[in-house]
Amino acid sequence: MENQSDSSVTKNSWVTYDGYPEDLEGPPEITRNLIRLISSSETTNTDLAFQMLKGLKHPVIKQIPADAPVEKKRVWLKLVYDQLTGHPSKSWYNVDLSHLQLTYLPPSIGNLLSTASGSIYLDLSHNLLEDLPFEFLFYNDKEAFNQLYSISLAHNRLKKFPVVLQEQINLEKLDLSSNKLSVLPDQLKGLKKVRWLSLNFNQLTELPYTIKDIWFLRNLAVKNNLLQFLPESIGNLDSLVELDVSNNRIKVLPESLGKLRFLQKINLYINQIEYWPTDLSALVQLQEIKLSFNRIRKLHLKDLPMLQRILLVSNRLEVLEIEPENLSQLEKIHLHNNQLKNLPVSIGSLKKLKELRVYNNQLESIPESIGNLERLQYLSLNKNRLTALPDSIQNLKRLKQLDLQDNLFSEQEINRIKKLLPYTLIHFSNKKRSKKEKGQKVI
Repeated sequence: MENQSDSSVTKNSWVTYDGYPEDLEGPPEITRNLIRLISSSETTNTDLAFQMLKGLKHPVIKQIPADAPVEKKRVWLKLVYDQLTGHPSKSWYNVDLSHLQLTYLPPSIGNLLSTASGSIYLDLSHNLLEDLPFEFLFYNDKEAFNQLYSISLAHNRLKKFPVVLQEQINLEKLDLSSNKLSVLPDQLKGLKKVRWLSLNFNQLTELPYTIKDIWFLRNLAVKNNLLQFLPESIGNLDSLVELDVSNNRIKVLPESLGKLRFLQKINLYINQIEYWPTDLSALVQLQEIKLSFNRIRKLHLKDLPMLQRILLVSNRLEVLEIEPENLSQLEKIHLHNNQLKNLPVSIGSLKKLKELRVYNNQLESIPESIGNLERLQYLSLNKNRLTALPDSIQNLKRLKQLDLQDNLFSEQEINRIKKLLPYTLIHFSNKKRSKKEKGQKVI
């Protein structure tokens, strides 16, 4: 379904259709003609036709704001048309009702949406909604409306989770970001088919234990909230591929993270984490770790065979340990703004490493093994305490840029480095050199 939505539906598009059937049955003649008129491009007087149609007092048409954009009026009218004629024209609908300053939805909207013959992608973002009416999910007062595939309620005024969404048994994508949610319901089994869930920019202090009941969840985004921990049950989300809990107040990570065997990306930026779990051998698909702006002092990297990027900027890192045997895909390491005094010799065994940034630390030397990084292209060592680089750097034939500003190199050492790397762009300045020479770029 996800691939279908990506290829068939573009963001901010309206309900699309290929015209209306000629053999209309059901609506009065005037209704039929006005709907055809307002939904075509043959008239420049759309607003007048719209006002005339509102005069017919259809229970939904009369709820449409008079100053709504023409395209969005057509969205509503298309739904009315299909309800009246019984001729839905698409197997999916992309219904964009965003940016309309809606404070509530008319209960009868469920009647309209229920006429769709396939999946519905409903965008209600950027409105003033505080809740969804219970009737939103029903038509004919009895039958559950369950064609909703995706709904966005982002940028509204929701203070509590819309309970009616628990009845949407086919819902796969749910966006509740940028609201005022402070708590989620204890029971989430009604969302078991949801694959993409965004709760970003709310006021959540915790995720319920029952988060595990969203069995098919692949993408979970809860950044910019007030989370202080993650429940152990998060390790039961067997299908999880991406997890973003950045910009929260998390101090400890649950050991159960190590059970997420399909996890590919984890974003933990801007938290208060002091410890990274060492037993992560089950994370055989993990490709990216974002741990910047935390409080980690020691990092032991091992058993992550698909890891390509680790970003651990602005922590309190003093010790880095690397077991390279199962880190064969690692290409990018960012460790700047930490307290490292040395790099492990084993770093030279990361054969695919292309980018290493360790500036603004307390490095006094670089291991000879650095010369084994034959694919290295960018190396940042500025703002350290280096007085020399090993001869092995001459083996870095693919090195494009080397940053060495603000170290303690002598003039003799600077000239030696130039000769060892004649084709590398080297940024030099020295704490002991004159202001005139500072910032010099040497090729």
